[in-house]
Amino acid sequence: MVKTSALLVQARNIRKHYSALIVTSMIIGLTTGLITNAPGLFIKTYSSLIIAIMIWAMSFAIRPRDILGALKNVKSYSAGLALNFLLAPVICWILAILFLQELPEAAVGLMLVGVTPCAGMAMVWTGMLDGDLSIALLINAGTMLLAPFLMPLLMYIMAGSLVIIDMARMFQDLAFTVLIPVVLGILSRWLADRRLPKKAGRASEYTVVFSAIAALMAMILMFMVMQTSVQMILSNPATVPPIIVSVALVFPILFVLVWYGTAASFERPVRVALTYSSGMKNLPLALGVSITSFGGLAPLPVAVGFVFQMVTAVIMYKWLSSRLSHTDGATSEAKA
Repeated sequence: MVKTSALLVQARNIRKHYSALIVTSMIIGLTTGLITNAPGLFIKTYSSLIIAIMIWAMSFAIRPRDILGALKNVKSYSAGLALNFLLAPVICWILAILFLQELPEAAVGLMLVGVTPCAGMAMVWTGMLDGDLSIALLINAGTMLLAPFLMPLLMYIMAGSLVIIDMARMFQDLAFTVLIPVVLGILSRWLADRRLPKKAGRASEYTVVFSAIAALMAMILMFMVMQTSVQMILSNPATVPPIIVSVALVFPILFVLVWYGTAASFERPVRVALTYSSGMKNLPLALGVSITSFGGLAPLPVAVGFVFQMVTAVIMYKWLSSRLSHTDGATSEAKA
């Protein structure tokens, strides 16, 4: 019991400081990469396995009943799918054309950010803003299950003129690193719920541990990308500014467009869920796919995206929180 409690505390600390740990992994990878990239190259040989473990651990948060819930929330669920697999890819494609035409590999990485499914962290932000958690769960589960089928197709449509897109190979890679781990993750959660029905809170405790495992895998991938990219960046520093500018624009555009674009059709709780479920992308997955399917400069926009995505999510949270407080205050005054 003591060991389990200690493990749970460490897992919570990892999840709590996830953003700082990711940035730290990036910095360590960059600094050590100046000396040698041997550790990164060694990790790269096991990247597919690391990605599979990460996705399996992420998917433990998805319960079978969350997927069945899509049948009851067709409108919100359909909107979430369209925002993730239509609006986000189009925005990233436009930005890639505008800023990264001379860097086709980096353009592919930026487009990959757009076609990547919803991040599990979207549920955390949705909950903190009193958004509709059930919708966030549905979108997370649905986009993860559809990703292996839609990502190769969307990448072929958008990036086929820039690089060779082997759809069959990409689907094969995604089946091993995403589809099978997602199914196993959902099955693991189902078994945990069945085996621990009378121990209140145990399944949710395991969810915290699994999310920490996913975070650790993401940190390893980030370290690897930075380690193996340092020399490439140093040999061509002109690639950095356009990558930073294009990635910096992606998330503010997504968040703002979704928030205001859904105002006429959905209530505030659903709008919060849709905004974070489409603005927060599963960048660890995108990072993994950029490594296994593309390589070169493709992982760099994804790696940079970790920073800008989190910054945008925090700014949006503070802004929406202030709007909510202002609305509550005005309502109280009206009642008085």
